Amino acid sequence: MQKVTEGVPLPPPPGNAAGLLPWTSRVGVQLNAILRMIGERLNRVLPLDGSERMTGPLPLYALTTANLPAASSWADSLLYVTDGVSGVYQSDGSTWSALGAPGRNMLINGDCEVWQRGAGGSASIAIAASATAYTCDMAYLAANANEASVVSQQAGLTNGSRYCARVQRNSGQTGTSAMVFGFPLTTDQVVALRGQRISISAVMRAGANWSPASGNVLFEFHTGTGAEAKRGAGFTGDVTVATVTAPLTTTATRFSATSASTVPTNATQGEVVFGFTPVGTAGAADYFEVDEVQLEIGISPTTFERRSFADELARCQRFYWKTFPYGTAPAQNAGLTGLQIGQCVAASTFQTGNGCPFPTRMRVVAAGTLYNPSVANGQVRNNSRANDCSGSSITNDQATFAINCTTSVGSAAGDQLMVHAAFDAAL
Repeated sequence: MQKVTEGVPLPPPPGNAAGLLPWTSRVGVQLNAILRMIGERLNRVLPLDGSERMTGPLPLYALTTANLPAASSWADSLLYVTDGVSGVYQSDGSTWSALGAPGRNMLINGDCEVWQRGAGGSASIAIAASATAYTCDMAYLAANANEASVVSQQAGLTNGSRYCARVQRNSGQTGTSAMVFGFPLTTDQVVALRGQRISISAVMRAGANWSPASGNVLFEFHTGTGAEAKRGAGFTGDVTVATVTAPLTTTATRFSATSASTVPTNATQGEVVFGFTPVGTAGAADYFEVDEVQLEIGISPTTFERRSFADELARCQRFYWKTFPYGTAPAQNAGLTGLQIGQCVAASTFQTGNGCPFPTRMRVVAAGTLYNPSVANGQVRNNSRANDCSGSSITNDQATFAINCTTSVGSAAGDQLMVHAAFDAAL
C-alpha cells in the first residue's frame, strides 16, 4: 500500500501512471476512491483558467509558505497557502510566485500612479498651511498651521511600481500638529466590506530628516455611519477597524495590519489613514513616501493587486476629470491644447453649448472650473480673433457637460473658441 505524506504529491506505483492501486475488488475500488480524495485534498491544484476558487484552508492539511513542496515537481500548478501573503502560489518549475484573486483591493489608485490634478508623470502639488486638498488621485493631505507641504510624484518603492507619493513638510515649517494623508472610500466601497475581517498593507520609506518621534506613522482603517466624506477630525460613530504603528526608516518596508473584528454592519463611511505628528522645524528631507496601499477582505494581507494604468485612470475619472493633456497641471494660460468649441452665433450673442459626454459617469454632479488657455482668466477664448468671450459658464450633470458664453465683440459664426475645464466630484 502506498504511503501518503502530508504536502507531498502521491507518486504513481509501477505500471500505473494514475497513482491508483491496480485492484478491481470492491475493497480496492473503495480504497482507490479514498486515496484519490486524500490526494486531492493534500495536493490541491487549482485550474489556471480561474474557474475554481478556494476561500479557506485546505480540508485536511493547510499548506504554508514554509512547507510548500518543491517547485520543480509542480510546474504550472497552483497551490493555496494560508500564511504570510496568503493566497494562491504558482510554480514555473523552479520557484513559487504568489498570485492573488483579481478585484481584491478595494482602494482606487492605491499604487499612486494617477495624478490628474498635477502634471502627470512629474506632479508636485502644494498644500498650503491649514489647508486640506487632494494630491494624487483619491488621496488628500490635511495640514495645520505652519505645516505648508508638498505632495509629489516620485519613483516607485518596489520593482513592480512606477511611482509613489512623497508627503513632505516644507523646509523651515514649524507646525507640529497631527497631519493626515488619507484615502477616503465611498459608501458602495464600504458596504462591500460589512461583516468581514479586513487587512491593510502599504510600502513606506522615510526621508533623511523625517521628524516624527521614532519615525512613526499610524497606519489605520476607520469606518463611520454618516454620509460618505473625508474623515477629517473623525467620522460619525468612528471605529478603528485595523491599526499598526509603522516606525519608518530610509529603507522601503511593507507594513500591514489585520482587523481583530469585522467591519460594522452599519458602516457607510471609510478611510485608510496615514497619521503622523511632525517634531521641531522641518529639514530639507522631512518626508515619507508611500506606495502599494491595499485594503482587502481577509485575515492575511496578500501581494499588491496591480491594475493597468488605463483601468486605474478610468476608475479615478469618476471622481475627477480634466480636458488638459494628462501631463499638464490645470491652470490658467496653460496652452491651447484642450476643448475646442465652434462659434455658432453672431458677435456679442449668448451661445449655449452642446452637451459633451464625460469619459465615465461622475460620482455626483461635479464642481466645474473653466481655464482660459491663453490668458489668466476663466473665460472662453476666441482663438480666431485673439480675444475673450464673456459670461462663460458650465452646465453639467453626472453624464454630460456644456460650455456657455457670450461671444466676443467683432467675432462671427464659424470662429474657433477654445477653453479648458476640470471637474471635481471627489469626497
